[in-house]
Amino acid sequence: MNKFAQRDQHSARVEQTEATIDREVLDGIRMMDAPGDDNASDFVQTLIDEFLREASSEVGRLHDAAERHDSQVLRAAAHRLKGSSLTMGAKRLARLCKQLEEDLDRSSDPSGWLMTALDEEVIRVREAYTAERDHS
Repeated sequence: MNKFAQRDQHSARVEQTEATIDREVLDGIRMMDAPGDDNASDFVQTLIDEFLREASSEVGRLHDAAERHDSQVLRAAAHRLKGSSLTMGAKRLARLCKQLEEDLDRSSDPSGWLMTALDEEVIRVREAYTAERDHS
């Protein structure tokens, strides 16, 4: 691959990361570490890893609850995922979770497109944070 193609690929990856995660939130997380702390990147990586594990777990709960038409579990899982997504700067994922909560106010079954959008956004978040973790 020539260097122009590599740069375009990197730019596309950065653009996707910017759209998927809020850089200011991520920078704020990094600043929580003590200045000069050699373990700062370990702290951020641990938070990213934990968030990604939680997000996968909550999405699994969402799908399981949707299959069982359990709106209480759906709402609780969407609420937890929304909160952790906001904390970690995954604002688009948080908005989708909020929309799911609002949909559940009107119907006990979530929209199929919304569940698909959640799945797709979780993949984008995972890719963005994995790239972020790998470059820390």
